[in-house]
Amino acid sequence: MSLTPTIREVHQALESLPSHDGDELQRMQVAATVRSFAVALRQSIGRAIEFAEESLLSEAHGVIADFPDLLKQSVAWNGVLGRQDGVGSFARASCDGVRAGTEAEHDRIEQVMLAYGEREAALRGFRRACLEGEGPAAMRQRLRALMAADGGAGAWVAQLAAVERDWIEDVRRRLHTSIDEDELIAFADETRRGGWAARIDPEFVRLVESRAQPLRDKVAQRRFAALASELCAARAADDLAEVDRLERMWAELQRLTGVMPNDDVVAAVAPIFAWSAETVARREREANHARALDELDLLLLDQANAQSVLTAWTRIRDAAMPVPEGLELRAIRFIQLHEEREARRHRLQLIGGVAAMLVLGGVLTVAVVAFQKSTERRAAVDAVIAAIEANDGDRAVSLAEGIEKAHPGALNAAERGALDAAVALRDRLVAVEARADRELAAADEALAAQAPLPRVALLETSLRGLLAEAGLSNAAKTRIELTLVRCTARRDEIAGGHDTIARAAMADADHLFKAWPPPSQWSARERADPMRWEQYKAALDKLGPTLAAAKSQVSETERASKRLEPDLAAVKDRLDEATEKMASLDAALRQLDATEIGREITSEQQFIDRIKSMLKGQTGVVLGDLGLRSAFEESDQTDDAMLALAEWRETLRPSLLAHLGPEFEVADDPAVAQKVLVEIESHLRKYPESPLRIALEALRDRQDPAKRQLVTTVEDVVAALELDGYAGLQVLNLRQQGRFFYRRASVDGGPTKGALEDALDLIESPDKLGTASAIKADQVRGEAVASPVSVVWADGLSRLRGARVSVVVPAINRMLIEIAELKPNAPGQDALMQLAALANLSEIAIDGLGQPVDADRAREVRAWIEQIRKQNAGLLSLDWVKAAYAPEQTTPQHRREAAELVRNFPLKRGMTLVSSSQRLGGLSTYSPIGVMLAEDDKRGTRRVVLWRPAHEVLAISQSLDRSTLVPIRVTSGTASDAGLALSRGPILLYRDEAEQSKP
Repeated sequence: MSLTPTIREVHQALESLPSHDGDELQRMQVAATVRSFAVALRQSIGRAIEFAEESLLSEAHGVIADFPDLLKQSVAWNGVLGRQDGVGSFARASCDGVRAGTEAEHDRIEQVMLAYGEREAALRGFRRACLEGEGPAAMRQRLRALMAADGGAGAWVAQLAAVERDWIEDVRRRLHTSIDEDELIAFADETRRGGWAARIDPEFVRLVESRAQPLRDKVAQRRFAALASELCAARAADDLAEVDRLERMWAELQRLTGVMPNDDVVAAVAPIFAWSAETVARREREANHARALDELDLLLLDQANAQSVLTAWTRIRDAAMPVPEGLELRAIRFIQLHEEREARRHRLQLIGGVAAMLVLGGVLTVAVVAFQKSTERRAAVDAVIAAIEANDGDRAVSLAEGIEKAHPGALNAAERGALDAAVALRDRLVAVEARADRELAAADEALAAQAPLPRVALLETSLRGLLAEAGLSNAAKTRIELTLVRCTARRDEIAGGHDTIARAAMADADHLFKAWPPPSQWSARERADPMRWEQYKAALDKLGPTLAAAKSQVSETERASKRLEPDLAAVKDRLDEATEKMASLDAALRQLDATEIGREITSEQQFIDRIKSMLKGQTGVVLGDLGLRSAFEESDQTDDAMLALAEWRETLRPSLLAHLGPEFEVADDPAVAQKVLVEIESHLRKYPESPLRIALEALRDRQDPAKRQLVTTVEDVVAALELDGYAGLQVLNLRQQGRFFYRRASVDGGPTKGALEDALDLIESPDKLGTASAIKADQVRGEAVASPVSVVWADGLSRLRGARVSVVVPAINRMLIEIAELKPNAPGQDALMQLAALANLSEIAIDGLGQPVDADRAREVRAWIEQIRKQNAGLLSLDWVKAAYAPEQTTPQHRREAAELVRNFPLKRGMTLVSSSQRLGGLSTYSPIGVMLAEDDKRGTRRVVLWRPAHEVLAISQSLDRSTLVPIRVTSGTASDAGLALSRGPILLYRDEAEQSKP
């Protein structure tokens, strides 16, 4: 319920005011009531006018409806304010400057109410159509009707344009896939009608028309067939109303499509149409007959005029339809009585007439003579007047002069007036003929001089006005009509020339639009090419003035001028789009320039923000068009690693140096060691992608008493590898296919001297090996060859002897990879021996070196060994020495399984095991020194921007879900990233400050 007082309440409150100032509280209450009403009234009027000015008719009417009788209350309030007594003064004072409604505002509100009443049904229909999701064709008709009713208001135009654009895009999207035939035809018909608020591509219109034209006849025939079946059903039910409705739909379909139905369909519906027409005519005759009977009955009851009764009876009798017997007898009796009365009246009139004629005969004889004379003079005047009315001036003057000669000096007023009018007519006709001669001469001269269209239009207007002059001679009319024909020919000639100019300009536009499709149809590379945009804009800049000049030349011809408007609008739209796109592309390319990307920074966060900003907005779109977005996204994924290096450089490393010294020694104080552990763990949790993770984990393990271990000596490792007995083995083939045996190369003697009979002989001293009993010398075939696994094992031992502790893990890593890479078909190669050596050496690497190795790599190798133990346990326990020569020990399947397991060994070339003794070497200070730009498909190297001279720099590499720093050598401002697993986008480069400080 509204709390705003009404004008009636305000009026009652004002009238109840005491005449004195005694009750101040009551006066304050009344003043508050008056002001509340005035403010509410002002707000409602203001909002209604504001909505009306913005063409929001429904909203304006809603405001008016929310304030009951707004117009009446405003007018009444103005009357209260206009009072000159105490009530009016108090009301004006209580308003405190709140303006009342003006006469103009009242008129505007009344206009809004009238307009809403006229358009309420249309607006309700529009709202219902929006809620029900009505199709775009019907919605477009509704909006056009509302727009026309609102005088082309901008709000309706905007909504119409939005609906049309959605419809165009929907048809464009489904044109080649799933569009319905009826919908396509409806769209094509709407484009034919024109009047679109949205811009529609002429090429697209032609494409739609070419697709819709063949469908129109087919769809129309289908609809004719459907209507024919409905007509047959309605005829079978004798439903004349339904047949009539379907017949109107049939005619409307013919009118809209211009298609004639097939002969079979016409033959089917022709009897129905004939039955409908016959039935309608019969019913109309019956209705007319019934009305005639009722009319006759009323005439007889009212004793009407006999002629009316006779006319009605004649019409009924001519209809040859049944008449009620009583009504027929009454009508015949009435007519007979009338005839009898008329006969008596005629007889009485005849007798009286004869007597009167005898009396008047004498009088008439005297009057006839006088009448003849006056009649002759009136006839002469009438002849003059007739000649004047016929615009025959010469004849009128001649007749008037004859009257003057017949009655000299005795002309009456009528005869004198006729004479003056005849003379005036003759003078006017002479002037008209003279004017016709002048204007025809001027027209001949202008047409001979190829008059322009405005001059031709003036001539046509003047000649048509002259042709309408009364009294113009037939010869002059003929000349004027011939001249008008020449004007029409000149107009057609000008229009033809203008059409030629327009067609030439439109051909230029079509050629350009064909050569330059819309940017939305360009490829990604083309959209990111500034030169292509320049060429595109230059072509549009050249075409625009050409079309404008052509339009100026044909401006006098509306048809040719209108034909150029779509192309002019298209060029303008494309120019606006090109200007906008070029500006945004230029800004994006400036941001992606090498100078901008490689601009020096003071912190990693600046570089991270720079990359993220390039992935946003238009720059990100350009990156996608250039095919670089994924590369920049890869760079964006290294932000955690860069921030980790920044915190290491600025916070963690200074703290660790303060606690542990420059060599990061083990802390003597357990509290200090615990603090170091907490700081390192916090850093690694915050930055799991830290490139220094391996080194920091090693430093953490050194500080943790529970993980600190003593490193096994090189001599112990060498002794363990020598004890395994894989070094110094030869392979000799037997005569049996696929059989061979192993022997020690250091044992002299026959081929079976120093041969190994089982795996236990591997750890036996060579000088204790005798001649093999299970192998006969006459079975040996060929010469002995060195075992490839044995060669790798021996090379590894030679590298380890006398080496430092830090060399142990790299040497073992190299042995593992070289054994795994041995070719299965190499001379002397055996997959079973290869698998046994890999498994043995892997266990030594991850568990027997006394120094923790890379956790990720160790986990992968340990998983490989566990897989063998679970799925192929027999291969590890198999005596591969005996299986080489004993047929019952193994099968080819065992060797294939062993070869497959070797191929699945996780360590590959380029991967390294890193021990704790090696990891601490990477805890230097790393500072940004430059940027490696995004990779270029056309170049094998990548451009590098350095802020200070350097040859060796570091970059963040991400491989196997782990970040590391890899060295890169810069040569002549370029560097190669082959095999380094670097991101393809811009990369922040670092330098090792410790290396820079070395002499």
